[in-house]
Amino acid sequence: MSEQWEVGFLEFLEVILREISSDTQLDLGDENDNQPKLRCIFPGLRGGEAELPMEITVEHLKEGSSQLQLYCMIFDSIPQASIPEVEKIVMRLNEFITLGNFGIYYRSRQIFFNHAYTVETETNTEGVLQNIGITLDIIMETVDNAYDLLQKAVKMEITCAEAVEQNLVLVQ
Repeated sequence: MSEQWEVGFLEFLEVILREISSDTQLDLGDENDNQPKLRCIFPGLRGGEAELPMEITVEHLKEGSSQLQLYCMIFDSIPQASIPEVEKIVMRLNEFITLGNFGIYYRSRQIFFNHAYTVETETNTEGVLQNIGITLDIIMETVDNAYDLLQKAVKMEITCAEAVEQNLVLVQ
């Protein structure tokens, strides 16, 4: 069940994100899905050549706190044949990062990046927004740094063994 703080926070965040993203939409949920979601597209990868769809949700955990989750879809509908090497590369990338993680949704064959953390609702909004800004910046840089390697794996142009041999690791 969402609290008014969560809805108000996402509404405030929506105004800020409209200035730096496109296709920004806030869905406050309904009786079937009462979790509010903020969706937007960042044009920040590869110098603006690739877009990064992002979904931000705030879930009530317990009184006085909520979980903020940032989800970014990197690739959609990857070839089934590429999944074994993509899995290995995703696991390898995750060994070198501390903030968030890469993953695969197998049903839709998507590669994503996800990060979640607890937000204390008693904290001032300005401080929370500053932390979100820093986190978004780190996420964008992390995804941008991994993009070429993941793209090569999706296109089956590199194996994990070759990536390790070439010392293609991600440092956050």
